[in-house]
Amino acid sequence: MRLFTAESMELHEIYCYQRLMISLTGEERASVEGKLINLISDTVEKDPTKWGGYVARPLNFVDSPDSPFYQMLKDGVQNELDYLIEQQNIDGAWYPNWEWPTYKDTWEKVKLELAGKITVDVLQTLKRFGRI
Repeated sequence: MRLFTAESMELHEIYCYQRLMISLTGEERASVEGKLINLISDTVEKDPTKWGGYVARPLNFVDSPDSPFYQMLKDGVQNELDYLIEQQNIDGAWYPNWEWPTYKDTWEKVKLELAGKITVDVLQTLKRFGRI
C-alpha cells in the first residue's frame, strides 16, 4: 500500500486514507493511524497567514474534539477556529476565498450558493468545538 512507502502525500490522498482508517480495527487501524500522524503533521499548514490560500489546514483533518488527530493538532485547530470567526462577513456569512477567472456572471450566482454551504459548514464546525 502506497501509504506505507510514501514520505509525503497530497491532501486529498490523505483524506482517502483517513476514510480507510475509520473502517479498520485493531492492529490494521493502529498501523494506518501511525503513518497518517506523520503525513498529516508534515502536510498541515501551521501558519495562519497562509490559510487564505489552497493549503491543508488543521480542520481538514479534525472534524471534532473526538478525532484521533485532535490532540496532535489541538493548537492549530483552536487557531483555525479563531481564524474562521475572524473571517465571518459583516452579513453573517462566510464566502469562498477563491473565484473563477472566467464566467463572471455565473460565478456571482454560484458564489452565493457556495456561501450558503460554507456558512452552514463553518457554523456546524464551530458548534462541534463549543464555540457557539
